[in-house]
Amino acid sequence: MAAKNKTAHATKKAAKQKVQTSKLIVYSSLALSWAFIIFICYEMHRLCDLSPVAVIGTSIVGMIAATNAAYMWRAKQEDYLRLELEKIKRLSEMKKKYGDDFISEELHEVNMN
Repeated sequence: MAAKNKTAHATKKAAKQKVQTSKLIVYSSLALSWAFIIFICYEMHRLCDLSPVAVIGTSIVGMIAATNAAYMWRAKQEDYLRLELEKIKRLSEMKKKYGDDFISEELHEVNMN
């Protein structure tokens, strides 16, 4: 019975997890791009006219590139924030361990020549 409750709780918790907006935007833009590409391919086949390929292809690739660039920028900022928070946490732990006179400094290489 206890294992069943844990499984049910884990399932509810997984269902409550929110999908990040940036991932939702990337996935939806990719899905719309593929749907549009398939529609255009069908129409070009039906009309036997391949002239729109150059314009449509570059616009689709540009849209996907812009969406992915925005997502990567957001992920980079999120990682930077996470690393800064981890640094602050570790520094506070070091201050607790070594006392208030603990000073965090960058280590520099010393040349003994």
